[in-house]
Amino acid sequence: MKKLFATLFAVLFVVAVYAQETVQKFDGSEFTTMTPTENAEAYTNFLRQAYTLNTDQASRIYDYRLATAKHIQLLDKEGRGTADYQEKRAKILEYGQAKVLNTFTKKQLKQYQHDTRVLPKIVQDRLEREGKQ
Repeated sequence: MKKLFATLFAVLFVVAVYAQETVQKFDGSEFTTMTPTENAEAYTNFLRQAYTLNTDQASRIYDYRLATAKHIQLLDKEGRGTADYQEKRAKILEYGQAKVLNTFTKKQLKQYQHDTRVLPKIVQDRLEREGKQ
């Protein structure tokens, strides 16, 4: 009986570790491994599950992410070797992220901030403005 419990525990542990490793991470590297459409779909699905997006939010986020991914893809083709490549890429990502986060409700933003410990300045400003109203 002890062996059965030990085996069951080991199997559950392996499944839990594997599940954590397969969670999609969006750190910028996905732009090189996915098409813009795949990227927008995966990112939107990830946010839909993590932050319970409504249909309008999901649609707008998909559009923003698709535009960002296409812009990054174009930049990667044209300017990977240029001196200001990294700066341009970071600005595109920051702008796209701000557009996405501005579709979030106040509750979703607080959850995002809790999850990531990061909130872009433009979104912090929005929360401050809404807090004063």
